[in-house]
Amino acid sequence: YMSYRQANMQADVAGINAESARLESEEKAIRIRREMVQKTGAARVAFAGAGLDISSGSSIEQGYRTEADAEIRLARSGGQIAAAGQEMAGAQYRTRGYARLIEAAGRAAVGGGQQAFSIARRG
Repeated sequence: YMSYRQANMQADVAGINAESARLESEEKAIRIRREMVQKTGAARVAFAGAGLDISSGSSIEQGYRTEADAEIRLARSGGQIAAAGQEMAGAQYRTRGYARLIEAAGRAAVGGGQQAFSIARRG
């Protein structure tokens, strides 16, 4: 069985894991945004190198932006789902810890009551 202290430590670790999942999803979102900017820049260079007006690639840039926005939403959603799972695990650990604490207090109360009853019977 897990003790109260162990349960709280596990809950704290789950909280750290939840924050880590959020940070990882934000890191991925930043990476996706950076890739989109690089693609857009490369497209502009290609248009300019071909002697075309840079603004003529705006539909391509919009496509990159739309694709990046969708990927970013997916990355963030995945991070939120992972974080929520860790937070739920943390809550379960804390609940188990409280149950163990209450169980130990109950055993102590029953044991103390039985001892008092035994002393009273012996006189």
